[in-house]
Amino acid sequence: PSYRKLPHLLEVLEKWHLVHKVGAKTKHPESSGGVASKRYIFDTGLVNFLINQSQPVEWRERSDAGNIAYPKLQETFVCNEIIAAEAEPLSTMAYYKESRNSNEIDFIFSASGKIFPLEVKSGSSVGLNSLRPMIHFLEHENLNTGFLVYNGEMKRIIHQGKTIYAIPPYFVSELARMTA
Repeated sequence: PSYRKLPHLLEVLEKWHLVHKVGAKTKHPESSGGVASKRYIFDTGLVNFLINQSQPVEWRERSDAGNIAYPKLQETFVCNEIIAAEAEPLSTMAYYKESRNSNEIDFIFSASGKIFPLEVKSGSSVGLNSLRPMIHFLEHENLNTGFLVYNGEMKRIIHQGKTIYAIPPYFVSELARMTA
């Protein structure tokens, strides 16, 4: 059966850097059963073809199909930008889930010897509820700084002594400079 060949195929695609595997980090690693790694296809055009039948994706006023495709494309783009910025990013890049059924933080990466959470949102505004998983992560890991990639204006959000930099997707390539 083909499902038995899939792990080998994914392994080959990862070695060719066509698929990027991002491992899971949990609040309680000893009991993280059932939290799977995520994979991102390097080519965002191919991702669009696979999930959106290669139709254009609306930027602002998205249809239901656009609301499904656009966030996945944006998260794939951000993953590729993080990978491009670091010499060995996958050794330290992960995503975070407190438990199997909880909200997640899309990326945990290291830069300048520090760990940073990064959440990707496809909207142009952000509410406190969407930042709660990141704030909990910052508190749990005793960190002070996180990043939010979204389609609004660049700004700094300070909540309970934690700083979250909200940046547009095109600014992800500047993360190394911002974390130094």
